Amino acid sequence: MTRLVAWLGVWLPLAVWAADPREEVNAAVDKLLTARSYQAALVSADGSVQQRLEFEAPGRYRIRTGGEDLVVIGDVLHRQRDGATAQAPLPQEVLTRWRDPARLAERVNDMDIAVVGDEAVAGVPARKYRIDTRPPAVGGLVLWVGIDGYPVQILARGAPGVPATLIRYARFNDATIDVEPPR
Repeated sequence: MTRLVAWLGVWLPLAVWAADPREEVNAAVDKLLTARSYQAALVSADGSVQQRLEFEAPGRYRIRTGGEDLVVIGDVLHRQRDGATAQAPLPQEVLTRWRDPARLAERVNDMDIAVVGDEAVAGVPARKYRIDTRPPAVGGLVLWVGIDGYPVQILARGAPGVPATLIRYARFNDATIDVEPPR
């Protein structure tokens, strides 16, 4: 089914959506996992955490948080702070738990997923989903998926006393993202 959205007064096809929201969310997760590169900005609702992540396939990450840069190249973590650089081995399972397609698909299958509606994020038309764990747990997610099928934004609702976290994605498959170890 093709959905239409009014964008600047012109009706545009939003996307061809699957009949099952779970399939749509799984497809967005698959696109994220197969992207050659992307950027993500993470901000907690109370402003206590602000990070910018850049990913470049295969297995290269740059995480900027305050005055510290962390760069992961394969199984090596490089840390740069106040002009000093250090490196340490990084167990592979640290990244595998976030990028393993089978593990992520299993987690999506253990969630209740509902379409909330269509909503633009920073000017990008998107479809909004509410995602709750089974059995119900405190928190949950809200996911926005753009017309290109990539995640645009995720809101992780916090447990009591834990602020919600917003992750906004951009620059998918951008050849200018270049993650190199600090010098």
